[in-house]
Amino acid sequence: QMFKQIPNSRVVYGFSRAATRVRSAPGACCVYEERVRGVLQPPALAMRDEQLHVCDEGSLNGVFIRIKGPTDVHHGDEIRVGQELLRFESISGDANAAPDGTRLYGSAAHGAWGRLVSVTAANDHGDAHLLRDEEAVLGRSSGDMTFPDDAFVSSTHCKVTRRGKGAQLTDLGSSNGTYLKIRGPIAVSHGDLLLLGQQLFQVQTNRPG
Repeated sequence: QMFKQIPNSRVVYGFSRAATRVRSAPGACCVYEERVRGVLQPPALAMRDEQLHVCDEGSLNGVFIRIKGPTDVHHGDEIRVGQELLRFESISGDANAAPDGTRLYGSAAHGAWGRLVSVTAANDHGDAHLLRDEEAVLGRSSGDMTFPDDAFVSSTHCKVTRRGKGAQLTDLGSSNGTYLKIRGPIAVSHGDLLLLGQQLFQVQTNRPG
């Protein structure tokens, strides 16, 4: 089952062992649970040990999962913090070079190893926060990057820590959680929270844990 989270109530969606789609328009989210011995052609997936997976079927806004602990993020990953959509971008020779190795023009980063870019409507770039220290805290009223007008962001919400050529994202006990946009099919477990547009779903299985 998946529960659609609504204040003071909930709507329950059941799904069978075959592919089940959650959509309001073509191209949304797909939930699968089945044992498959071979590889199926898209949009179906290959499953093992009856593990429940979720994938994005090319939806416009993507599918986000609430992180449950420190989670690695990579160049281009998108993060939901309250109503804010942020893109993590690594600042390194690899991330700022064309496929043939040619370095791309741009202003000097002055010691920054990455940046968090606010993504606005139509996928335009908004403000960018350069990551120079090993750790950056995000929050509504305190931290290195603040969102004072977003009531869904906790005072101290999450942090981004440098990790190799990428970063690690950690929720700091926020009220509404921190979400990471999925890339490809991922396994989900009992209690996981999925964000589809403005709709929040909780996965409920017959095998908790």
